[in-house]
Order: sequence, then C-alpha cells, then structure tokens
Amino acid sequence: MFNEIHEVPDGLECPKIQALFLQKNSPLVIPDKFFQRMKDLKVLDMGKISRLSLPPLSFLINLRTLRLDNCFGLGDLSLIGELGRLEILDLSKSHISEIPVSFRQLAQLKLLDLTGCYVLELIPQGVISRLCKLEELYMSNSFHHWQFESEEDSRSNAKFIELRALSRLTSLHTEIPKGKILPSDMSFQNLTSFFISIGVSSINSSWAVIELFNRKFKRCSRALWLMQRIAALHSWIKNLLLRSEILALVEINDLEHIFSNLANNGFNELMFLAISGCNEMKCLLNSLERTLRVTLLKLEWLMIVDNRNFVEICHGQLPAGCLSNVKRLDVAHCGSMLKILSSHLVQSFQNLQRLTVESCELLVSVFEIERVDVAKEEIGLFSSLEKLTLIDLPRMTDIWKGDTQFVSLRNLKKVRVQDCNELRQVFPASLGKKAAAEEMVLYRKRRDYIHIHATTSTSSPTRSLGNLVSITIQRCGKLQKLFTTSMVKSLVRLESLEVSSCPTLQEIIMDDEGEVGLQGASTEKITFPSLFSIQLWDLDSLACFCSAGSHATTEFLALEALLIIDCPSMKTFGYGDQLTPKLLKGVKLEGGEYRWTGNLNHTIQQYVYNAKKIREKEPMKSGISSETTSSNTEN
Repeated sequence: MFNEIHEVPDGLECPKIQALFLQKNSPLVIPDKFFQRMKDLKVLDMGKISRLSLPPLSFLINLRTLRLDNCFGLGDLSLIGELGRLEILDLSKSHISEIPVSFRQLAQLKLLDLTGCYVLELIPQGVISRLCKLEELYMSNSFHHWQFESEEDSRSNAKFIELRALSRLTSLHTEIPKGKILPSDMSFQNLTSFFISIGVSSINSSWAVIELFNRKFKRCSRALWLMQRIAALHSWIKNLLLRSEILALVEINDLEHIFSNLANNGFNELMFLAISGCNEMKCLLNSLERTLRVTLLKLEWLMIVDNRNFVEICHGQLPAGCLSNVKRLDVAHCGSMLKILSSHLVQSFQNLQRLTVESCELLVSVFEIERVDVAKEEIGLFSSLEKLTLIDLPRMTDIWKGDTQFVSLRNLKKVRVQDCNELRQVFPASLGKKAAAEEMVLYRKRRDYIHIHATTSTSSPTRSLGNLVSITIQRCGKLQKLFTTSMVKSLVRLESLEVSSCPTLQEIIMDDEGEVGLQGASTEKITFPSLFSIQLWDLDSLACFCSAGSHATTEFLALEALLIIDCPSMKTFGYGDQLTPKLLKGVKLEGGEYRWTGNLNHTIQQYVYNAKKIREKEPMKSGISSETTSSNTEN
C-alpha cells in the first residue's frame, strides 16, 4: 500500500510470507530476483503503479491472487501465464493492448477482470475457451472486438461462442457491437450476475445514462442494454431480458410497447427501466390490447427519453399494483405527450418521490386529477413527492389539472420550473386546504370505479408544502403570482427562493382569492422562519414581494442574502412592516453594490427614487448633448 516506496532490495528471505501489498507506489522498480524466496506467497497486489515493468513471476508457484489494476508500462504479460495456480487476476483499467496466448495455461483461473481496459484490441482465439474453471469475467468498457459467425478477422480475435465452453460462468460483463449476427444458442442459464450491452457502445448518447444507472443501482446484479430489433432476438437474449433488474431499450424501431413481441409476462424483477429512441412506441403498456400479467412491482425508476411518438404511460387501466413502487420518473424529448399522469394513473404513482419533465413541446399539463369525487377527510395525493423539475415545456398551461384540494405535498423539498412560457400557476390556491372526506371515488372509463376509504384522523394534518426547502422559477412568461397567503403558512422549512425572467409576475405572495374572510382582508402576520436567501432577477412587472394587507407584518427570521436586480416596477418590498433581523449586509442591487437604510421597505423605496432621478436626468443630458453637437456643427 502507499508508503512512498520507489525501489525494493534484490531479494528478501521471506519463505512464509502469504500476502504482499505494494500498490500505489509510483514509480516502483522491482529487481528480477525479488520474489525468488517467496514461494508461499498467495496474494500479490501491485495495482495503481503508473510505471511498472513486470519482473519474473515464475518463483511464485503458489500465487492465487494477482492485482495489476490501473497500471501502465507493464511490459511482457506472458510472464503471468507461468502462474499455473492463479485463481484471481485483476487487470482492470490498465493500459494493455492485447492478451498473450500464454494465458491459455491459467487453467485454475476463476476470476478475470479486464474492466476499463480501453485500448485492449486482441484476445487470441482459444484463450477464453481454455479458461474452463472461470466463474467471473468482467469486460465492461473494454474489449468489444468479439468475432461472430461468418466474420473473418486477420488478427484471429476471440469468438463470442467461446463463452459456451465456460460451464461454470456465473458473472459476465461484456459489450457486443451493433450489427453483429449473434449465435442462436448461448448457454447463459447459470448467470446470476450480468451487465451485457448489445448494440449500445460507449460512443452512443445513451451510454452516459448506462453509467449513471450502474452507479445508482449498485445493489443490482443483472443488467441488459439492448439496441436490436425485437424480431431478431434469440431466446437466450429474451431469457436474460426477463431476468434483468436494469433494462434499457435503445433505438428499437419495431417496438410498440414492452409486450409487443417481447414477452407475455415477466419483468417482475425490474428495478430500473429506460426507453430511449424507440420511435414506434406510443405507450409503455397497453391493457386494451391484451390482459397484462405483469406487475412491475419492483420498478423504482422509469425513464422515457427521445421517443417522438410516445403518448402515454398506459393505454387503458393498469393492473393492480403495477408501477406502484416507482419512486423516480423522468420524461424528456417526447414530442407527442399531452400529459404525464392521467387520472387513471394517479393512484398507481403514490410512492413517486422525484419527477423530471423536460422538452416535451406539446405537453399541456403534468398531473391530471379530474373526475375525483371526495367527501370528508383529506386524501394525500402525491404525499411522497420530494423533488419536482419542469424545464422547457412551451405549451404547458397547468401543472395540476383538476381539483387539487386533496393533493398533499407535505414532503416536497425542491421545485424547479424553467422555460414554461404558458404556465399561469405553480401552486393552485386550493392546494393543501383541509377538506372533510370519508370516501374518495376515482372514476375510470366505462362504468367501473374504485372506492378508497379514508379513516378519520384525530391528529392535526401535516401541512402541504411543509418540507419545501428550495424553489427556482425561471422564464415563465405568463406567471402572475407564486403563492397565496394560506400557502405561505406551510413554508416553515423554505430556505432558498429564486425567481427570474418572468415578465408578467406581479407579486410573489398574493392574498387568497375567492375566499370568504380572506379576500381584501389584512393578514396579521406572515412568517418565514427558515428562508435564508431570496433572489429576484429580471422581473418587469413585479410591484412588490407581498401585498397581504397594509397592516400585515412579514417576518424573515433567517434571511441573510437578498438580491434584487432589474425589477423596474418594484415600488416597495411589501405592505406593512418587514422584519429582517439577520439581513446585516443589506440588499444586493445592480452592479453588486449593497444598500441598507435600516429598513427593508425604506431601502427599496430610496433605491427606486434614486433610480427614477437618474432616469429623468438621462434624457436631459441627452438633449444638452444634442444641442451642443448641433451648435458645434453650425459653428
């Protein structure tokens, strides 16, 4: 291990030593006879040595484990072939261009790791098939020059069918290039762990997604990345597909939905599913076409990207429990979608924690919660949602379509809305209001419906938006307000608020509309106990932060950073007293300067007055300059 050793003696008298760790010592020079008296050595680690030239290894007749990961300049690897009892060989991320023929002699080898050997071009034919005791073979981001049927290779590279000879193989990580004619009869029934990519290479745009999910789903051991026509799939591929925990279907043009010529049942082991560039796909599931025996009960993350004809997640009703464990949903560049979650899907996504929707040009709404009839006691729809991100949705008019009084966003922590020019509201006025309900009936198509009974709770309900920590709103051209006074009471954990480039936004907090006892009334106090930072940028119509009555007091107990830039219509920060005990540096304005007069409203009013005087003087200066120029011209 790392201890700044750069050279070792010619030889050591250590006949009993069993393990030697020399890793992370760069550069390191090892004499030819260094291992001569270490015949009992079983574990040798020389990994992460940037300039290492292998010394003779023939003395190590009992060596079982050899680690040479992240090494450069290894020299002659054929020396490793002399280690007849070697069981574990790690060459991952090392700079090697070919595997020597002598590796055929490693008949006891159980694990070979070639992960990340980017320059590996040659594995001679017959080497893989001779490793008859091999149990684990790792070749991700590495060798992809397999030779297939009817192919000729002047360098005699390894044939993919050599893997048939490895009857003990339980773990396989490898890549198969696009356009290859795959063998019809591979025996992979014994695989308990696999990461296999068919047709998706590291230069494909989907590869970044692959790397992301490999990191996120480390607990998963079976992954398949498929970029091949469904009609050409052999039975061994379908078998792997149905056993996968991670599945990515990429640019498959004969796939209408995931059961179209793919499987009649299965997919019940899936934890992550990505659909990318499958332009014939209109829906993920179609329950009207066939009875779905799939449940997808374990699915946690669903990603739908770059599918231009994709319309909806499910055409028809979902089977009971289907998609009920999905915690994260990402939808991007799906140009035919009008909404993300229709009314008949809402109950199935009650465990959803993160939702990201981006660049869906026809999308009108995100959540459709129409046809919901509730009486007595609140039902907390979307109560698990923690993060909501909506970007570049030019036609979206509503995030929430329908009656939102039974939507509970009590666990929502982060909201980001950007480039949604038709959006009128982020949080509807009725969101989170308490309602008495004893039974909720969600009507479906035809005449069937679901009854969901809610027990009456004696404890006080958790406030909607009560866990919201961060809000970012950018470039929403029709947004006029952000919160109502009743919503603000729930924002006890809000720490950061950023609003920019919303030209029609008039105020951040507006009095509740259409409510008896609130409309036009003065709110006694509004408190933000945790709000640390407020940034208001480029808001042409913003008149004030809050208009909750002339006698209302607004308390910003934690506010330390307030930035206001290019808000020409702002006349005051709020009506009533504005208490900011921690705003010691003042308000940051144009040019990075800070202003503070001891009172937030007075600071804004003075700044507005000074800015107005400057604007009034500019035309006068311009007129004087013009007259002077004219006079000089005449003279």
